[in-house]
Amino acid sequence: AAAANALLKILEEPPDQTILVLTAGGASDLLPTIVSRCQPVRFAPLDPDRIVERLVEGHGVAVEDAVVLAALAGGSLAAALALARQGAAAHWRRRRDWLARLLPALGREGPAVALAAAEVLARDGRRATESLELIKTWLRDQLVVDQRPALVVHGDRRDDLQHLARQDRDTGRRIEQIRRIQAAQRALEANAAVRLTLESLFLDLVKDGRRLSGSD
Repeated sequence: AAAANALLKILEEPPDQTILVLTAGGASDLLPTIVSRCQPVRFAPLDPDRIVERLVEGHGVAVEDAVVLAALAGGSLAAALALARQGAAAHWRRRRDWLARLLPALGREGPAVALAAAEVLARDGRRATESLELIKTWLRDQLVVDQRPALVVHGDRRDDLQHLARQDRDTGRRIEQIRRIQAAQRALEANAAVRLTLESLFLDLVKDGRRLSGSD
């Protein structure tokens, strides 16, 4: 509180010919009295292609690894670089490919596969939300791969994405799946039980898959 009050005084009486730049993840991170004395400047997330380019050309990350890191980074180069420094790219690439195979299997195999997948991801604890981010961007790419190819995140799997998009043109179903994944991510961020949250999500995706295949 003392630091915030000191900052507030500086904002109210700034030194002459001085521009102060205050960065924050969101306005909710700051006191309302500070926000009210600032001019908001919002920065859009970086395009995945830009992040991939910087990782590959500036930091020597392999293209196939950079694609997955960009998918996890949510438009933040700093987040992508942090993941790269952890040496986790190969792990997340394997996880992405496994999740891509899991989605159609949910509709074919049913609840047993859903519960087993939830158990596997729950071992990551709160980091399970990163696996959900991979599923979300995978589904999103299927929505944009034909009409807005520049927005595709998983560019190394473009042929697979095009095949999936043309095989199932129900965009409304994919959008609803993405919303469910976002709801699960919010629940995990709010400290909901990881395994139960994942089980509920994957069982919902089983129902979606079975409606698509006509199994119900």
